[in-house]
Amino acid sequence: MSDKSRNLAPLSNGDIPLSTMVRVMADEVEEVSNTAELQRRAPTDGRVAEVTASDLQNDEKIYLGDGDQWLLVDDESGISTPGVTFGDTAGP
Repeated sequence: MSDKSRNLAPLSNGDIPLSTMVRVMADEVEEVSNTAELQRRAPTDGRVAEVTASDLQNDEKIYLGDGDQWLLVDDESGISTPGVTFGDTAGP
């Protein structure tokens, strides 16, 4: 299994989360242990980082740099993927 496809959330209802798409399509995904470590890195435009090991509940997320700040992909990117599904699973 490739590094890009490991740790992908199972698709129980066929929906593909935007964070999964960003993680798979990124040339490189930097792994950081928590959001404090993430904030010490420059949020270069297009830079992708994944919080992988944190003591905070629900802190394992994908972030995208916009040049000024880190955006939480599923919450702050302004993009949604409600009609994107996997395989022949019906959309919303």
